[in-house]
Amino acid sequence: MLRIAKVAVDLSLDREFDYLIPEPGRPLIEIGSRVEVPFRSRSVAGFVVGFSDVSAFDDLKSIEKVLGEKSLVTETVMDLARWMSSYYLAPFEACVRSVLPAVVRNKESGEKKQLVVSLVEENVVATPLVDTVSSTCFFGFDPACPVSHLPGGNLPHWRQDGTTYFVTFRLADSLPKETLNQWQRERDEWMEKNPRPCAERDEDIASTEETFAQDVDAMSSSRLLEWQHEYRARFTERFDTWLDAGNGRCILKNPEIRKVVQEVLHCFCGARYELYSYVIMPNHVHVLVSPFGEYTLSNIIKKWKSVSTREMNALLGTKEAVWQKESFDHIVRSAESLAAFRTYISQNPVGLNADSYFLYDRDRDGGIASTVTPKQQAVIDYLKDNGSVLLSELTAIDGFSAATVKALEKKGLVTISNESVYRDPHAGIELLKTEPMRLMEQQAVALKQIIVAIDEPEPPVILLHGVTGSGKTEVYLQAIAHALEQDRGAIVLVPEIALTPQTVDRFRARFADKPERVAVLHSSLSDGERYDEWHRIRSGEAQIVIGARSA
Repeated sequence: MLRIAKVAVDLSLDREFDYLIPEPGRPLIEIGSRVEVPFRSRSVAGFVVGFSDVSAFDDLKSIEKVLGEKSLVTETVMDLARWMSSYYLAPFEACVRSVLPAVVRNKESGEKKQLVVSLVEENVVATPLVDTVSSTCFFGFDPACPVSHLPGGNLPHWRQDGTTYFVTFRLADSLPKETLNQWQRERDEWMEKNPRPCAERDEDIASTEETFAQDVDAMSSSRLLEWQHEYRARFTERFDTWLDAGNGRCILKNPEIRKVVQEVLHCFCGARYELYSYVIMPNHVHVLVSPFGEYTLSNIIKKWKSVSTREMNALLGTKEAVWQKESFDHIVRSAESLAAFRTYISQNPVGLNADSYFLYDRDRDGGIASTVTPKQQAVIDYLKDNGSVLLSELTAIDGFSAATVKALEKKGLVTISNESVYRDPHAGIELLKTEPMRLMEQQAVALKQIIVAIDEPEPPVILLHGVTGSGKTEVYLQAIAHALEQDRGAIVLVPEIALTPQTVDRFRARFADKPERVAVLHSSLSDGERYDEWHRIRSGEAQIVIGARSA
């Protein structure tokens, strides 16, 4: 395999230098590739002009990097540069450079890239319904894994990595302070007289699998079940009854406020956690959630509360605490418990008006497609209708923000890529397509001869003679149309002074059905426009090139 590249560096030394081709770069390097190589104490750019498997020199240095993804100079053009070097007695590398505009040789300064947002179509679908009891997505309590307890607070907060939680958080004014204080006093007194039949103090938390298994056995005993039943009857059910009574201002009845909570819950769903089900009641929220990886339940709840508080205060024109600081959370022990909690959530709003709550269930409402907020769904709908779009253009639309797009990217629903942007020198100019004109007899004769010549294996040179205004351009246009039908191209060289907008527009209007086929090169183009036009010609996208003779 050829492993040595012969490189003509940009130093007018009129000789080639040998460089080793690094293994990762072999598929990218070909004749005409633009590369960067070490040269003495610095790095210089150059062109790969040949290959070899041997060199007359030892200790060859390696090519540092490939500039660009595609060879800029074809082998045919490279042979032309060699002929120019021999005929004009000019340095070979200077002849190679002469076939490329300076802005094309300097890829970094010529290419323009912008962030483009594209829809990942295969992901924007509803997840098939799964069984609510045996869902393989569910992660419940694992007796073999350690359990930790968060210190502080009035309620117990047990944690286990990779599990699912039932969470309740409520508005700050959802319960009268006197009622809540009385409830806490009664609860503390009862707990002191009736300690839980399973060690729950920090120092008693099981640290080995053996002792933990003993605790699990105790938790399943009839004594513990009796204790749990009485605790729920005395405190949990009474607490839930008070919440459901709708105390406080119940600002979550307001659809706009409720929508804020809905969007916050879904903001990082699929990226940081999975939502199984939730209900937004007038003064509290119940959620079934499974955190992912390093994302903890405490931080997730904190984020929900802080973001929603800011948004809700902005809507209400207030600056006050919205949520009660502490939340209730419970580890879901089994798939059966998960189903029971989902049933509880779905039945919680029974008896309420439909416009005073919001109920969500993943299996009923769909998977990925349902975990997007209304704003995110609006972005998805826009991309479905309009295809890929610049991020700057997308975020300029009212209601669309960069944060919304980034959230969709984290969920795998869109991609944000850095792509080259074409700078069209004729942007904003719309032309109506013109049809071929009926030719005069002499024009028709000339066109017929040109077409016959074009179809020959080696077309001869044809000189079309005619005074100004005699109709030569129409003959050119129809001859070019025939060449395009043969999947060939055309170069139209005119004096620089003739490159007026009228002349260029005449060609663009004739081929307006596919305007990307026409490229123009002249002195009025910016460096960026010249760079883009040259690359469109090099790639074959532009089949008709109109330019000054000097171009």
